[in-house]
Amino acid sequence: MRNLVVPATLAFALAACGGSGGKSAVKPSPSPSPPPAASPAAKARDLRAECLEIFAIIGKIGGSASAPDEAGLQKCIDEQLSRAQVQCFLDATSLDDVSFCAPSRKREEKDFGDMDDRRDIEARAMLTQLALSARLYQVDHGAFAKGDTGLTPGPPRCEDDHSARHQPSPEDFAGPIWTALEFDIAEPYAFSYRYISDGTSFTITAQGDADCNDRLATYVIKGSISSGGQFQRSEIELDDPGE
Repeated sequence: MRNLVVPATLAFALAACGGSGGKSAVKPSPSPSPPPAASPAAKARDLRAECLEIFAIIGKIGGSASAPDEAGLQKCIDEQLSRAQVQCFLDATSLDDVSFCAPSRKREEKDFGDMDDRRDIEARAMLTQLALSARLYQVDHGAFAKGDTGLTPGPPRCEDDHSARHQPSPEDFAGPIWTALEFDIAEPYAFSYRYISDGTSFTITAQGDADCNDRLATYVIKGSISSGGQFQRSEIELDDPGE
């Protein structure tokens, strides 16, 4: 299961873009913490090779030929990036792409602003996660997962003239497409989600009615494969920001 998470800037990777000459991209910490135990999936992959490839791509984007020092490389390895995040870096052609691919960090609601800010962050985090998962599925299977999930778990709900957060349930994202995308939300969430694809492109939406005024705030991200075989994705767009 994947918990509600929020993208964060990939500090060690962006630092590589700012390197110059023979300077290290990341300085070693004087008191490094022991690295976390690798997950079974991570053990089956060559995380060091993946991180070296990521640094090479980011260095090329940032115009820096500096190789990462061992501390910077170890930091990347310790992040245990998901396969979807690694693929995202391999697709990156700009620093904006690099930020989009950054590892996710769970943050407490108190770290954000008002409720509208928290809803905005949720929607963008989930759409980003789903777009990465859709791309990885396409890499593994040659096409995006086909089908239409419908709005899941259903239309936004209201209670006492206020929006009601969905309570997580194992049945919500148990459908075949959500399962193929390995997507689930394990804590209360504000938006409903929908994924549609014909196999060559996808559209993912998040919908919510914060004020229970029947005006839905709709976030959308799209992706496709170009005629040249390149993955393309849109920015996340918001319809009715004054909802």
